[in-house]
Amino acid sequence: MPRESPGWLRRNLGGVIEDSRRLLQTTGAIAGASRALVQGSNREMLAKLAQRPVTHLNGPLSDERRFVARTWPVEPLHRVRKVLGITFNDVGLLLFGGALRRYLDELDALPEASLVCNVPVALAASGKGGNAVLTMWVPIGTHIADAQERAAFIKEEAAAAKQFLQSLLTASAVGSGMRMPSLMVRAMALPLASGALAKMNPPPGNVALSNVPSPATPIHVAGALVESNHGMPMLLQGQAVGGTFTSYAGKVVTGLTCCAQAVPEPERILEYMQDEQMALERLLFGAGKPDGKAKGGRARRTRSTRRVKT
Repeated sequence: MPRESPGWLRRNLGGVIEDSRRLLQTTGAIAGASRALVQGSNREMLAKLAQRPVTHLNGPLSDERRFVARTWPVEPLHRVRKVLGITFNDVGLLLFGGALRRYLDELDALPEASLVCNVPVALAASGKGGNAVLTMWVPIGTHIADAQERAAFIKEEAAAAKQFLQSLLTASAVGSGMRMPSLMVRAMALPLASGALAKMNPPPGNVALSNVPSPATPIHVAGALVESNHGMPMLLQGQAVGGTFTSYAGKVVTGLTCCAQAVPEPERILEYMQDEQMALERLLFGAGKPDGKAKGGRARRTRSTRRVKT
């Protein structure tokens, strides 16, 4: 009676067969996406990414992390957003860019070119149901001192980044769509986990900021009121700062995970983000609110700085 093949051999042979099948199925999608990349507007986007600056935030990560979180009233932010004509995501990038500009400037490390932010985004899949969860790269105007000019810059760049992704998604909607073989995905992911490879080839984004919708009204879990809801983003090699920016129950909710070596005082960035919002309120509305009432209080730090060894 023939001996059964070892489990590892069956798994690897099965993986090779599946990878080959996916490669054949995705050939048309890869060709379509490749053609889209050489179009004029898309070439401009690739050029922006190639020209991104490299700061001390974009080196290999240490094995320690710092996490900080903060909340403050969301209603003033919505007034600012409406006057500037930008989305909630855009205003998060605006505050984040202004805070990083100030933080790097104080360290005498502010580059002349804008930092690029890695922003997860969901786009409608062309011709199919559901969403395509992708990443766009948005310059966040750290080279622009004027906040209103920076807002207009981010609005334009975010729209261009969404159009770039949508064009690739549409171009790759051929046959079964984009189904990357696992070996190819692993090879592409190597620089994200290797400090040495990330140093040679930093990721397209200098930093990361994500936004996940949260309930507008308070929720309860097991009968207990949820006072706040903070995300804890993952860091990639070459990106020492990752943040979440959302709202919950009438409050802005934001958190940062940072490499402890590259960013030893991440709470300063959160403080500068709120300072940016308050400066915009003064610029747009004067000393008080549009209705003459006093402004909201300072932010409440909902969680102390935590140092975590990974």
